[in-house]
Amino acid sequence: MTTEEELLKAFRMIDKKGAGVITADELREYLYKRQHNELFVQKYLRLFDRNRDGKITLDEYQKTLNEIPRAQRQAIVFRYSQWRHLFEKIDKDGNGFITKQELLQAIQEMGAGSMFGAADVDKFFANSDKDYDGRINYREFLEWMNQSQDE
Repeated sequence: MTTEEELLKAFRMIDKKGAGVITADELREYLYKRQHNELFVQKYLRLFDRNRDGKITLDEYQKTLNEIPRAQRQAIVFRYSQWRHLFEKIDKDGNGFITKQELLQAIQEMGAGSMFGAADVDKFFANSDKDYDGRINYREFLEWMNQSQDE
């Protein structure tokens, strides 16, 4: 499946009614289920809602995608699929959360145990565990990954 096909498929998945229009509520529901936060929803709306009416039409979506260079579109899709794969690899029990123990185990399996230890994991959790539940959900993981990319 090409990047364009994947992105069009994503539009159709969000557009539950099949009307060729994604409402802000449909977008929010779709992205929240995938552990994205409100900031990401707003960025997505700003990017694709060209006339600022709170909806994204298929035409707006396609025009915006066409303005993004193909290589950049491919990089975006690849990056998020890689991040999802990494998250799932670290989340050993598949419950949708990364624990400190799972992260330490992943670090050991990657051969980075001499570079990162329990203190580093504690620091990561202190900075990334936004809901203070002692676990990292996918949304928190993505926020950390995006922040790391910006630095």
